[in-house]
Amino acid sequence: MNSTHPTRSALVMFVRVVTLAGVGTCVAAQVKLGNPSLLLLAALLWTLLPFGFVLAALTRLESSTPMLLALAAESSFGLALYLDIVFSAAHVTSTAGLALFFVPLWQMLWHAALLVLSFLARRGDRWRTRHRSDDDD
Repeated sequence: MNSTHPTRSALVMFVRVVTLAGVGTCVAAQVKLGNPSLLLLAALLWTLLPFGFVLAALTRLESSTPMLLALAAESSFGLALYLDIVFSAAHVTSTAGLALFFVPLWQMLWHAALLVLSFLARRGDRWRTRHRSDDDD
């Protein structure tokens, strides 16, 4: 993403740092919850998927500042919940496994809503541009 605006560049860097911290925390949470197995690997991939989408959105999409703020909020949400699992107690609670299932699901729903809003915003911009040029004629 090519951006010369310092605030926007700082926001992109913040999203990257929070997302990468979320990835590390996901790995720590998965290690805390169980022995290495194929199921643990599948669960790890599931928890990392939303963070991968955030990194892909940063590199593929021309994100506006509101979109960057939404991505930062989503990554921060996941990071905070995974940090709670890792550092909450010496023992693992019975709901930690549920959190590792539902938090990525909530994050994926957040991504779907962002994609729809982004599509509608772009479509609205095109509609305004087209009708503005029609009014000029």
